[in-house]
Parts: sequence; C-alpha cells; structure tokens
Amino acid sequence: MLLYRLNVAGYVGDAGDALREEQYTGSANNNMKFSTYDNENDNASYNCASSKDGGWWFNDCSASCLMCI
Repeated sequence: MLLYRLNVAGYVGDAGDALREEQYTGSANNNMKFSTYDNENDNASYNCASSKDGGWWFNDCSASCLMCI
C-alpha cells in the first residue's frame, strides 16, 4: 500500500512553520504518513482523522490540520 508521506522543507517567512516545528503543535507533522478515518497512520492512541473529521498528515492529532473542522 502506498502511504503518502509529508516532507516540508524550505519555508521562508515570519509566520512560523506549524507543520515542521514541534514548538507550535507539540508534535511535528513533517515526515508523517497520511491518515484517513479508515486508514490510521498517526501516533495517537485513537484515530485522529475520525476525531478531527478529515484526513491529514497527523502525528498526535496536532493543531495544524487545514482540512479539519
């Protein structure tokens, strides 16, 4: 099965990089595999995609989910 892995690099700006830096989310999303409600690939003890209502490159249900409600 192909698991799409997030690779974030080269950000330039003053807004911070919440996808890569653990200081913003408590757990970085960089290098994580994509998770969905039926294909969990995160590090949480529960399914982040189900609890956040959307697929994402979750680490531990971090705050940088652009597709979540």
